[in-house]
Formats: sequence, structure tokens, C-alpha cells
Amino acid sequence: MQLLVIGDAFSPYTVAFSRFLKQHSPIITIDIINTRHNVSDIDLTDHIRGAYDQFYPGQSISAITSQINEKICQYDVICLHGFWDVVLSIYERLNHKDLFTVGVIWGSDFYRRNHDTMPLSGIFDRCDRVLVQTDEMEADLLKVYPLLPKKIRKCLFGIEPLESLTAMSGISSAKAKRSLGLASDSFVLTCGYNASPFQNHTAIIDQLTAIISRLPANHVLIFPFTYQKDTRYMSLIENVMKKSPLTYYFIEDFMDSEQVSLLCLATDIFIQVQTTDALSASMREHLFAKSIVITGGWLPYQILVRNGFYFETIDELNSLGTTITGILDNYTEVKRKVELYNTPDKFEQYRWPKVIQPWYEAFLEYQTEKRD
Repeated sequence: MQLLVIGDAFSPYTVAFSRFLKQHSPIITIDIINTRHNVSDIDLTDHIRGAYDQFYPGQSISAITSQINEKICQYDVICLHGFWDVVLSIYERLNHKDLFTVGVIWGSDFYRRNHDTMPLSGIFDRCDRVLVQTDEMEADLLKVYPLLPKKIRKCLFGIEPLESLTAMSGISSAKAKRSLGLASDSFVLTCGYNASPFQNHTAIIDQLTAIISRLPANHVLIFPFTYQKDTRYMSLIENVMKKSPLTYYFIEDFMDSEQVSLLCLATDIFIQVQTTDALSASMREHLFAKSIVITGGWLPYQILVRNGFYFETIDELNSLGTTITGILDNYTEVKRKVELYNTPDKFEQYRWPKVIQPWYEAFLEYQTEKRD
């Protein structure tokens, strides 16, 4: 099977998807048209480059699509990794009429889109399969677009750091903190997982500032700004923090799976209260690492509740400070619940080797559903 992917070639999710799909079926070839523009040759590490058979940079789309169109017939499947405009624009430039097309909903590409002014009905009509992660996402999709059930498949994104987290399970939180350059007795509150305004960093900062007298004196706020970098927004948050009495630390350089794992192991409280989401991998990584997780009750994490995970929820951002002080007042009991409920066996279902088969089967359906 020869697969042409349109998506962010630098995203750890796309890289892991490609690596594990090729491990699952070594005869698959995966070429990718990269949609991320704010990267340099230095960012194209051997780890990323090695995930793909052919890497097409996204800087000169017209030339790239012309080159691909000359040999488009060699591909069996086109995979749209996300329904962002840049992905759809490239797809429209390709001679894709006779190619089996699989579209993957990531989360923000669907939930943050204005479907009245920028509907996806046309592209969904051209997709032979649409992949979603959860029952909740499928229900939300069908509320807006009446797709035929036979077109939809459920495919979870695996969590690559679970592999390194499992291997590093013997590393203490104190050692992980030292590895990140922090004092071993730091009390770490990790705020979100990317540099997007949708992570609600300013609201988090306001809430933590209001309860600073209740925070441990050795607290450190960590802001992982390693991807979805909005430089203007990052500068805004940095200026806010410079005026704040809170202790903080920004992480801006790319983190591999081992470094992500160290951050999870070092984190005492993980605050994940973004505006919308599908099923946060970062949140599940922190659950595995036994961080105390606080998330928004408005986010669609019912599947985690059904599977018996323990985490704290808030109904509105203004209650974050109260929730944190409640956790600190009952810290031993909350940690006991985390240890009791968030056991390693519950995470097996989220490892890439466990979830890759449905992806493979969805792509393989090109053999039985040829286009006219």
C-alpha cells in the first residue's frame, strides 16, 4: 500500500502514526506533504525524517503538487491528517478524483471551526472514510453533518510517550525534576501543553496569582510552549509572568518522548483547561505519570470517566483557584486516589501497538471500495 499524507510532518502525533503504521505493515510506504511552514532544516531531525519514505516541504506548494500530480497514480490512498484549511487547500490542488481518500478529525480542526461560514460538507462528500477517536466525537460530527455510518471509523491516536514512561517508571519525581534543571523539592504545576491561546494560560495565571499565599513556597509554573507556537501570544504570556509574583519556567525547545516523560514525572499538578478538545494525549500521559490532573468539565472526556480514571474537573475557569486550594488541603487523600485509580493496566488501550490495527484496516479498505 502506498499512502500519501497531507499534514504536519513535525507533529509528534503524525510522526508516531507513521512509524507505528510502518512497523505494523513494513510493506507500506508513506510519503507526506508537510503543512507546517515555521520550521527550518534544523528542525527536520533524523527521527522525523525517518518516519517517512518521502518528505515534501510545504514552502512551495504549487511546485510540489505539480510534481506529485505527475505520479499521483502510484498512490493507493490519500490521508488528510486534520481538516485544517491548509490541508484542504493542498488536497484541492491534487488530481485526487480516482484515489481513495481518508480524512482524520484531530479535534480543534472540527471543534474550533465555524461550520456555518466554513462548512466541511463538500470535503466530507469526497472522503471515502472519516476517522474519529471517540463515540462523543462521532455524535458531535453527526449533529452537524449527516454522514452515512458506513463512512465513519473509530481510530484512536496512540500515545508514544507511554512507551518511554513505562521504561522510566522507576525514576522518581525528584530525579525527573533535577533532570529538567529544577530543584528536587520543587512543587511543579504544569500549565497546558502548547503555546495556543486556547489553553487559557492568562486565566490560569490569574487564578494562581489570586491564591499565591496558599501555594507552596517552592512552587514552579511550567509552560510547555514547544508546539503550536504563536510568537505574539508567547510574548504576551512572558510579559504577564515577568510582572507576576509567581515562579515560572518556559519550555520552548522541541521535546522528544523521553523529555516529555520527564516533564510528566516531574509534574505534581497538571492544569488542562483548554477551550475545546477531542481526547488529550498530554492529559493521559500525566494521568499515567500519577500527576494530579485538573481539567474542564466542558471537555468530552466521558470515555475516561467510563474507564475509571480519576481526575479533578472544574465547571468554569473562575473555580480553578478554589479547586487547587482544595487539593492542597487534602493532598495526601487526592494522591491516594490517583495511585488507586490510574493504574498502568488501564493505559494499555492507548499504546500505539494496541491502536494501530483499526487505522491499518481503514486504509486497507481501498482494496474493496474502488472509486468509479
